[in-house]
Order: sequence, then structure tokens, then C-alpha cells
Amino acid sequence: MSFDEKRVLQFYKELPDETTSSFSKSITDFVVENINLFYNREMIDFLYKKVNSSTNEIDNFPYFYTLVVFYRRMRSNTELKKLIDNNEELYGKKPLFLFTKSSYELSRNKKDSYEAALKLAEECIDIINNKENDYDPDYPGFYNHYASVVAAYFEQNYSISNEQKKLAYEYIKKCLKKYNSATYYITLARLELIDNNFEDSNAHILYAIDIENDRARIPEYNDLLLKVEYKKTINELTRKSNQITDILNDNKTNILEYLAFFSGIIAFLISSGNIAVNNPEIAMKLILLMLGALLIGFSAFTLLIQNNNKKIPSVIITTIIGIILIILSNYWIN
Repeated sequence: MSFDEKRVLQFYKELPDETTSSFSKSITDFVVENINLFYNREMIDFLYKKVNSSTNEIDNFPYFYTLVVFYRRMRSNTELKKLIDNNEELYGKKPLFLFTKSSYELSRNKKDSYEAALKLAEECIDIINNKENDYDPDYPGFYNHYASVVAAYFEQNYSISNEQKKLAYEYIKKCLKKYNSATYYITLARLELIDNNFEDSNAHILYAIDIENDRARIPEYNDLLLKVEYKKTINELTRKSNQITDILNDNKTNILEYLAFFSGIIAFLISSGNIAVNNPEIAMKLILLMLGALLIGFSAFTLLIQNNNKKIPSVIITTIIGIILIILSNYWIN
């Protein structure tokens, strides 16, 4: 497709007002549908000429934002940064400019840049909800962006409040009530993945793939599907590993109990034999005393090494029997 300046100018002439979401959507659709034009330097030169030719921000902002959409799509952060720096004085208070700057900060992938991205995303929402402005307070792109920034925080294990995550859920669900957008379903899926809600996350990604018109985004969605499966597998392996560890710990505890019990029995038999030989007249009394002490000692040992409350009743019974034997031996001695 060759560059047709008259056709392009007609597109900008028919653009919706900047205060509505139709403005950004129309420009995004234009870039996607005419992406080959942008590989032609003639189109880029035309846009820069328009951006730099006028001091009227209303006249040249659509051209500026078209370049933003193209550079974001191409992940050309160097060119995007130049564009932001050169036009901040003119457009710095516009929510779409703040959104652009926030998106750039997010792409830098650093802790301080994430903080800057979140602050700018909050500013966008404050502006469109200010009744003194003409912006649509339900402008979905800004709410989706806030939710995306919050999701990115959790994905990088950066600290952020649960209240902010709750707000992100509210914002993205607000978007989906009005717009059946693949982008918004992907944001929701990212939040669900953070909460280990694997089934819903997987379902929403598959639905996003099904309805996405921009097929160039499908590889990103497939990557997210792989992340869901990976995290699901890791969680399952961790659960199985914990189960095995618990089984091994239980077996280790049982082995120690058996060793303690049989060691006590052997010691008891040897001692009983010596008592019976050396002190036959009080042998029975001393044997009862030793047996009672052995049972109490074994019960105490079991309590020390066991975390299983199910064994407490049997330990109590064993201890009572031990006490009874000791009392009985003392009665016998008297």
C-alpha cells in the first residue's frame, strides 16, 4: 500500500474527540490496519512534520499519538522516549500523554519506574473523573492500564497493597461490563494468575485469543498460557513435595517411637532380671515402679516428638496407667 496523504488527512479530519475512548481506539485501529504504511519512511516523516509544524496542541496531538501507538507496537522505547521528552511541555497534562509516559516507565522494568508508572496511571484516572474536565469518566483504557500496572507489580514480586489489587479487579471488571475486549480479558487473566486462579485465567486467555482482531498479539497471549501451565505445575509439585515431606516426617517420628519403646523394654527386662536375682523379696514392687516410670517417660517422649493431636488420648491413657502402677508399687512397699 502506497502512502496517500489525502486519504490520511481525511482520516484525521474525521477523528472523534480526544476526550472519548473512540479517539485512541480509532488511532490504534488505523495503525494496525495500515502497519505497512509505517514501514515506509514517508508516513513517519509526514507525522513528524505535522507534530513539529504547529504550536496548536489540538491540531497536532493526533499525529503525536499516532507515533506513540506505532512506537509502542514496535517496542521502540528509544524513539518513544525522544517523543515524550520533546512534547512533554506541550501535552504534559493530557491523560493520554500521562498514559504514554506511564507505559514507557513500565517498559523500563525497574522498581522506581514501576512506582512512577503507577503514580501516572492514578493521575490519568483522577483527571478523567474531575468534573471540571470534559473527559469521559468511563474511559476504559485508563482503568485497564491501572490494572495492568498492578498486575506487573505482583509479577515482579514488588510490594503493593491488597487494596490496590482489589481496585484493579474492580477497574477491569468495570471495563468488561461495557467492552468485549481481548486486551481487558488478558489483564483480568493476569490478575487471576497472581491469585492462582488457574482455571479462570486459562479460560479468559483462550477467549481473548478467540476474539482478538490484532493477530500479532496472539504470541503474547500464548506465552501467558504457558505461564499459567507452568505456575499450575509448580504449585502442584510443591503440594506433592509437602505431602511427601509430611509422610517422611511421620515415618521418622514413628521409627523414633519404636526405638524408644523397644529400648525401654530391653532396659526394663534386664533391670527386672537383676532385681529378681539380687532382691527377690521386693522384686515385684520395684518392677511395678520401674514399669510405671517407663510408661510415663515413653508418653513424655511421644509428646515431645509428635505434632499429631490424634495421639494425645492414647498418651494420656498410657500416663494414667504409669501413675497407677507407681501408686500400686508404693502401696505394695508399705
